[in-house]
Amino acid sequence: MNFAILVVLCLLTAILHGWYRSLTGTSADFYEQNSEASDNNYVDSVIIFFSSLLVFQNIVPISLYITVEIVKTIQAFFIFQDVEMYYAPYNTPCVPKTWNISDDLGQIEYVFSDKTGTLTQNIMEFKKCSIQGVSFGEGLTEAMMGAAKREGQDIGPAMEDQEEHLAELKEKMLDTMRHTINNRYLREDKMTLIDPVFASRLGNPSDPLRPHIIDFFRALAVCHSVLSDAPDPTKPYVLDYKAESPDEAALVAAARDAGFPFVTKNNNSLDIEVLGTPERWVPLRLLEFNSSRKRMSVVARSPTGKVVLFCKGADSVIYGRLDPNHDEAIKTSTLKDLETFANGGLRTLCIASRDMSEEEYVDWSKKYDAASAATIDRDGEIEKACDLVEHSLTILGATALEDKLQEGVPDAIAMLHRAGIKLWILTGDKLQTAIEIGYSCNLLTNDMEVMIISADSEDGARAQIEAGLNKIASIVGPPPTTAGGKIVNPGMNTGATFAVVIDGDSLRFALQPSLKGLFLSLGTQCAAVICCRVSPSQKALTVKLVKDGCNAMCLSIGDGANDVAMIQEANVGVGLYGLEGSQAAMSADYAFGQFRYLTRLLLVHGRWSYVRVADMHANGFDATYLFEYTFILMYNLFYTSLPVGILGAFDQDVNPKAAMAFPQLYKRGIAGLNYTRTRFWFYMADGLYQSAVIFFIPMLAYGYGASWSHEGKDTNCLYDYGTAVAASGVLAANSYVGINERYWTVITWVVNVASTLLVFIWIPIYSSLAALPYSGVASVIYPTFMFWMTVLMTTAIAIGPRWLVSAFRQSYFPRDTDIIREAWITGQLKRELNIKSRKERKREKRRAKEAHPDISPDLTDGRSVISQFQKTYGDDERGQYEVAATFSPQKDYSRSPMMSEDGGVRTPFSYPPSPAANPHIWGGPSSPTINGLSRPSVPPPLLLRQSSDPAVPSPLGLAPNPGTAPVSGIDYTSPNAIDTYSTAEAEVRREVRRMKRASMEIDRYSGMESPGASGSGSRGSPSLSRGISPVKRSGSGSASPAGLGTPSKGVVSPGRLSPVRASLDDPDGDVFASSVRGKGQGQDFGQDSHWEDEVRTNGSRGGGYQGGYAV
Repeated sequence: MNFAILVVLCLLTAILHGWYRSLTGTSADFYEQNSEASDNNYVDSVIIFFSSLLVFQNIVPISLYITVEIVKTIQAFFIFQDVEMYYAPYNTPCVPKTWNISDDLGQIEYVFSDKTGTLTQNIMEFKKCSIQGVSFGEGLTEAMMGAAKREGQDIGPAMEDQEEHLAELKEKMLDTMRHTINNRYLREDKMTLIDPVFASRLGNPSDPLRPHIIDFFRALAVCHSVLSDAPDPTKPYVLDYKAESPDEAALVAAARDAGFPFVTKNNNSLDIEVLGTPERWVPLRLLEFNSSRKRMSVVARSPTGKVVLFCKGADSVIYGRLDPNHDEAIKTSTLKDLETFANGGLRTLCIASRDMSEEEYVDWSKKYDAASAATIDRDGEIEKACDLVEHSLTILGATALEDKLQEGVPDAIAMLHRAGIKLWILTGDKLQTAIEIGYSCNLLTNDMEVMIISADSEDGARAQIEAGLNKIASIVGPPPTTAGGKIVNPGMNTGATFAVVIDGDSLRFALQPSLKGLFLSLGTQCAAVICCRVSPSQKALTVKLVKDGCNAMCLSIGDGANDVAMIQEANVGVGLYGLEGSQAAMSADYAFGQFRYLTRLLLVHGRWSYVRVADMHANGFDATYLFEYTFILMYNLFYTSLPVGILGAFDQDVNPKAAMAFPQLYKRGIAGLNYTRTRFWFYMADGLYQSAVIFFIPMLAYGYGASWSHEGKDTNCLYDYGTAVAASGVLAANSYVGINERYWTVITWVVNVASTLLVFIWIPIYSSLAALPYSGVASVIYPTFMFWMTVLMTTAIAIGPRWLVSAFRQSYFPRDTDIIREAWITGQLKRELNIKSRKERKREKRRAKEAHPDISPDLTDGRSVISQFQKTYGDDERGQYEVAATFSPQKDYSRSPMMSEDGGVRTPFSYPPSPAANPHIWGGPSSPTINGLSRPSVPPPLLLRQSSDPAVPSPLGLAPNPGTAPVSGIDYTSPNAIDTYSTAEAEVRREVRRMKRASMEIDRYSGMESPGASGSGSRGSPSLSRGISPVKRSGSGSASPAGLGTPSKGVVSPGRLSPVRASLDDPDGDVFASSVRGKGQGQDFGQDSHWEDEVRTNGSRGGGYQGGYAV
């Protein structure tokens, strides 16, 4: 657009110049003789055209494009540094791999997602199976409980009771297996198929189902491509498997725990055990799984020499290849079990087999080898060869695996829906399984009318799609379309009441040219779409259909190699690090660990980036030219580039917590309302107005009537006028940026002020060079009132209307962001979201400190408190933590609950005066020393804990632990209750840093006596001078406080000082102990209270430190 304007202006200038040259009788004939480059008007016009390109070059702000790229790089860095998207188990943050599309994240309208490994954990558990029409497996899945809840059914015991019931059944099953089944490879902790009836029937030799169970699990142990790790010599019966997919590993592990372990495999043999009896099979051919075959087969020779084909795959494929004379009752009952499993959200597979004669195998093997060696259409030839043997199968049973949803997926999908983003799930699961998972993850809701499209012909698919369109049209009317036939804002008028579920065969028809328009119209009018049994190519074609048909911004997210095609097809691709490798993450634009992080990527970073870049474009069109060339050179390079860059990198229209609380704000990005053509032309007009003001007001000031400096010099010259224009232009441009700035930081203030002052600093520097025509300009214009008044008045008139319009709009026609920002600033929204301001947090800490002075060590007098803190920063995935505090007073100085000899709670007045009488206080005979400070040998009581009890009325779930008494004055329902126990550590750390900065004399040699110090560390020994010295973590060089036991070898006693290194380490890394002369000499430390505060953290997310302080 800018380039087109540049060309038009240059053409217009050339045409007008040629027209003016053609005129006669003008003053140019007298004053401008021989001033043109050519006597030919046409040639001269061409020269003027290219000259105008140089004059008007700033209309295409090249530096702005560079600034935009730099800003997007900074935005990518902020995304990378966001700890809210850090996934500890994989130790990975969100990694931007494409740095220049961050603004696209703020305009995503459609998200296409894989299911397995993307919405789910991709951790398969063998939950149920069906053998000869008999179902085995206890317990409810997430989908089962969700379905029962939707239908208002009683799901029986609560979740905790369900787990307890399953544990009882598992123990009963294991007891049966120990007595009836010989399985030395059983992993009791890994067993997921729980059913005592299964164990009893398998262990009963006379049970008629037992041979069928053996055949079923033997097939699982043989039909796979799994590798077995070499067992640890110390644990020879512990088998771990490595597989290409979690499904295969789960099936083989289930066979192992059932008594059919796969032991090892080489090129010529495959060793398994069948209820303790070894069997050696010879693998002959492996017919691998792929998305089109939807099955895999293994041809193997049994220990008896018989050739057997085992096949496992989707039920729709296996049932189509069963023996025509197969027992119908078995087929019907197994199919019924498959439907039940699918309704529970389980992934199902059918297991089948057939015997082959030796002649049949030899004949088929030749054909398969020929197909494998084909040079033309090898895959097709191999597929035909596989079809020659994968028929006339006998069904052995069916398996059902559970893949639980990732943490936070339902909430994330609900938030995306509220933001106006439509989610399409593209999965390889069967239709009913996908529907149940859709309900489990909140993609489908009870108020939606789900339309299922499942047809075996193109005509059938057309009829069902048209029926769905007619149903929607009869309720909400037809969707609006453009003149080109494209749908405008599809789905916005449906009220989110419809959803479509389509299977793979129907999708194949729907993607045909004759049907894809109808399918697109149907899908885009629905709030959710689920495509089942789809191949990788179908995923990519579906994304392309919506991206091109709706001209919408699309995002694809997946975790496996089969998702790479759709990730690359979308405008923005997101890959998850998972168990199936990193192919998706490597091919994506963004990569992180969990699906739930997508909400923050889009609703916070994406929306911010879009708003920032839109505002950046809005501030890139000012141009002024009537001044010394260095102003043109430095205008976009130094004077105005940094403020607009900071705006694009740091500005926040709303706080991130508010953006997550109100996902609806994202809809402006989908609709593209922040940067439209109308706004573009409005900004162009505003730029022209500002340029006119900046040009004409200084011209009126300097051009009519001479102005004089205090030295009597005339300022009526081009350089003076141009300098006023340049200064006004820079000040107006940066002030204009300030008007649009909504999030002011120290960096923002410094950059805006410094960039503006830079032009006023440059003018005297540049004009001081005597050899330049510009010399002396600053000395002429700076002393004049005219210059400064012209610059200020010009700036005010230039940006005043823009400021008034903005203020009027925000006051009388506010947007959602304006209302939310105002509510946040006034504190109303923070109160609604239960977010305390910085002042409130400081006030609560101060009140807690005043209410409990005993837990805040007084470091200003001689009444020192010996404190040790051990803290490991980090948390587990759920942010669990514990805060533990124990008190070990020697007198009634502490008023907090304490632990008695038996671990109970005592008052301060019930403590015995001697450490020997209470082994739980520091220095007791049973207490080990760490860093020279003795610690209780009994675990300290927890005063606060993270409670899982929903009855606890605390926002953080804090409650007194069993066996401890609540601390008086502590409000356990307050989210800042923990701050009370972090105050002491913060005080000590601040004091340590203060002492590091202070100029103190430090004793550097071991054995130097402190004034007034003597003795060997017994109770009542003279005082130790207050101060700090580094103490090593090992026993040597550690310190023991006075009166708390006899120090170990090399430990500082109250009358001795430890060696001190030349420099003090940071308190985060090393340990500090008292040894610096200071205030408080001569005090009796033996009678002081000694207090310990520990903060223990579950997990090790970010590593951490361990440090102790003795002051």
